Amino acid sequence: MKKPYNGHESFSAWNVALYLSNIERHYRTIQRIIKGSITVQGAINKAIEHFTGYVTPDGIKASKRSIKLHIISEWAERGK
Repeated sequence: MKKPYNGHESFSAWNVALYLSNIERHYRTIQRIIKGSITVQGAINKAIEHFTGYVTPDGIKASKRSIKLHIISEWAERGK
């Protein structure tokens, strides 16, 4: 079982969220995906398609789950 980390499901989920939020081109891509999506599931699907294979500068590979969790969090912050 994964151990919670900094309010995230795991270290990996936190690390992926950190870089998707803090690298400007990734942040802008996420915001564009969310803005252009009608549903959260649509945004999740687009983000997974875009970021599949992404590896953070710390060497953590973005899983579909970590991308999904980040999109859900960002969607909620935007009040959609």
